[in-house]
Amino acid sequence: MGSSRSDSLKLALLPPAEAERFFSKLHSGQILQGRILWKLPDKKYLIHLLGRNLIAHGPERFSEGDYVTLRVESLGPPIVMSLSQETPAAEESEVVARILRKLKLPDSKLWRSLVSRALKNKKPRFLHQINTVA
Repeated sequence: MGSSRSDSLKLALLPPAEAERFFSKLHSGQILQGRILWKLPDKKYLIHLLGRNLIAHGPERFSEGDYVTLRVESLGPPIVMSLSQETPAAEESEVVARILRKLKLPDSKLWRSLVSRALKNKKPRFLHQINTVA
């Protein structure tokens, strides 16, 4: 799958020591999930990805708090990631488990399904409502 300017994020260069550690975690075709922490000027974002806060350049359609699923297209520099509809299963499972623990809900198939669906549909308000009821 090729990427174009409108459907990709380009990560800013990191200091050499950090870049080596970050690159070692990536491979072409890998699916990752990140979160937009801040929207910056000039189509830039502060994104939390693989435990790091990074500067990324991409389309203006994101808001603070949005989750983005990315597919590694090029290890660059710059690192280019296309926006993807796929979700990394292991990462999603861990995120759902953390939310269930935080909300003190049972780790059951039903609750996992509800939380997972809320995340995919970007419905953090739904998760807040669950927290106030639980």
